[in-house]
Amino acid sequence: MRPGRELDVLVAQEVMGHKVFVKNKKLFEETPVGERPLRLYDSDLNHAWEVVEKMNITVIPVQADAWFAFVGREHRWQSPAEFLEFLQKGEFLGCGAAVGKNPPKVICQAAINALQKRAEESRLQTEGAGHDNLEAAGTSPATLEAGENHDSGESRVPGESHEPGESLDSDESPDSDEDDGSDGNPSRRPRATPPEANP
Repeated sequence: MRPGRELDVLVAQEVMGHKVFVKNKKLFEETPVGERPLRLYDSDLNHAWEVVEKMNITVIPVQADAWFAFVGREHRWQSPAEFLEFLQKGEFLGCGAAVGKNPPKVICQAAINALQKRAEESRLQTEGAGHDNLEAAGTSPATLEAGENHDSGESRVPGESHEPGESLDSDESPDSDEDDGSDGNPSRRPRATPPEANP
């Protein structure tokens, strides 16, 4: 791939939903109306404007000859006042923005940022739903991390690998010189038997 076209490919695939392929050593994209040479999304404003239309991006000139691109709601703002009201609320779920001196590149970067943020928010929502389901079933993530087994009623100490019935006393060691014939297993230690009752 020719250096500098990575962002064009990313925009074509992720934002526009086009398949990108190579033909005669040139990059093409498959659109709903047919194939065409890959657009110069990040350097040609006419091409970048397709991204603006697709993502409903607001582009505003700011200081130092820079441009601010903002991806907000799915529909367009009805007026500048509506846009300002949205910004004041600070509800930026699913939004993305970028600032820079190259308008086409800023537009493309804002679009990619918005898509990445939406994907991350979707992943977090999915994980949150999984935690909610565990808690509804009486099992919290903290309980699972502690190693509690609700099916068997047994509990393991984090970091320990003992089996049920094994001793956890710190003063008992498998290297002990004392031999009680139990091979270190408490279940095999000799137990005192009560004397037989006289008839």
